[in-house]
Amino acid sequence: MLSTAALTAAIVFSGVPAASAAQAKPAGAPMYIVCKVKPNNPHNSHGKHGWIVGKSQFWCNAKIDSLVNTVKLQKKVKGHWKDVTKPKSRAVSKPEANVKYRNQARNYKCRAGTFRTASKGHGVYRGVPSKSRAWQYSEAIKNPCK
Repeated sequence: MLSTAALTAAIVFSGVPAASAAQAKPAGAPMYIVCKVKPNNPHNSHGKHGWIVGKSQFWCNAKIDSLVNTVKLQKKVKGHWKDVTKPKSRAVSKPEANVKYRNQARNYKCRAGTFRTASKGHGVYRGVPSKSRAWQYSEAIKNPCK
């Protein structure tokens, strides 16, 4: 969490579900801008059948300078999660408050296995970037093309 006395607001980036803005703001503290990332479960592409896709939604509760989301698809291999697509980023300049934006991982050819979508984001407010850039994960889905 970013908290600097010189700021009138700070950006808190979290996964869904997350604390509400009221819970995130200590008494007497600056206003917090809460941004969220929600990685969707991987599934068989509706637009390009035969490919696994992972999508992410991302948004903030206030207007900020910019917002960036990165998403990738992972597969469980020998008990460990392995990236199977390169991360794909989407930047939104001057995003609107409470508008959900979407990003989609690169397509991955359907095959057997357990997959999940990994997503993270960060924002910039008044030239100051958020410090929270933790990956968030969807549910693990076995054989998402079936």
